[in-house]
This record gives sequence, structure tokens and C-alpha cells, in this order.
Amino acid sequence: MVQSGQSENTPKELKTPGMRAVYNNLKVSGGLGVADSRLTLALSVDEAVRRVRPDDWRGHQAKENEIKRALLPLLANDHEEVERIFLIIRQQGEY
Repeated sequence: MVQSGQSENTPKELKTPGMRAVYNNLKVSGGLGVADSRLTLALSVDEAVRRVRPDDWRGHQAKENEIKRALLPLLANDHEEVERIFLIIRQQGEY
């Protein structure tokens, strides 16, 4: 389920619906500091997508792959996680 709404637990740094959707759907393992890790990762994903996305990228495999390549190191080289998060990113009009 893609969640993009803001709640009282949503960090204030997540200023857009797309950023919140990424944050709410990231899987971060660990104990203490998971929320901080997830926030850092969400901000990194948002920055990477905004930096590398070509114009009119939706529906163009080569252009979509540019975004996926930028996500791969951020998501621990997990191809399945890249595909899952990419689908969420593709649904966000701001990207």
C-alpha cells in the first residue's frame, strides 16, 4: 500500500507527498535510530531522483533505468527493492 499522507509522526523535513510516500514505504532494518535512518534514506532517494531524472522519463525504459541505477547503491544493491520503490516513485507526479 502506497502511503503519502502526513501524520504527527511524519518528520517535518518531508515537505512533499512524494517524499512522504518514499519515506512511508522504505524498509530499514535495525534497532535504535531506524526513524533517522529511514529519513536520511528517503531524503537521499528524493535527491537522487530529482538529480538524475530525464525529461519525459515515464514509460521510456532507458530513461527509467537511469533512475533505477541511481537508486541501486542507496538501496543496498537490492534489485527487488529498487523495483518496488521505483513503482512508488513513478506514481508521484512531482517526480
